[in-house]
Amino acid sequence: MEIEMPLPSLILAHMNINNTIPIITTIAISNVDEDEPNTYIVNADYPDTYEIFRYSLSTGPLFLSTDSATSEITVLADNDDIDSHPVIVVVINLNGTTYAQPFTLAVNEIKNAPRISKEHTKIDY
Repeated sequence: MEIEMPLPSLILAHMNINNTIPIITTIAISNVDEDEPNTYIVNADYPDTYEIFRYSLSTGPLFLSTDSATSEITVLADNDDIDSHPVIVVVINLNGTTYAQPFTLAVNEIKNAPRISKEHTKIDY
């Protein structure tokens, strides 16, 4: 009597033994004008071909928001945000290895044209 044994399954896995750090390859924005929407697309590079990244802000002002899947950072600063702000963008790969890109984001004041108010007949700046 012959017994048939199932063949063992073969599982192929791509492993990065060195777990190389992902590197952010884009240059961060350094200044924006108040009341002007801006975006910053963060790009990262990694030696593995099929790597998936997640992006986040570990430090940053409240007028920044990020989409962790697309790496898009949206900036919408207003007059109250005029100043320099520390920002740290973090990229993480599937192995949990992170890389941080610290930078300073300056919000520039834009002088608005004076407006005349009909109710009070005075000039508002």
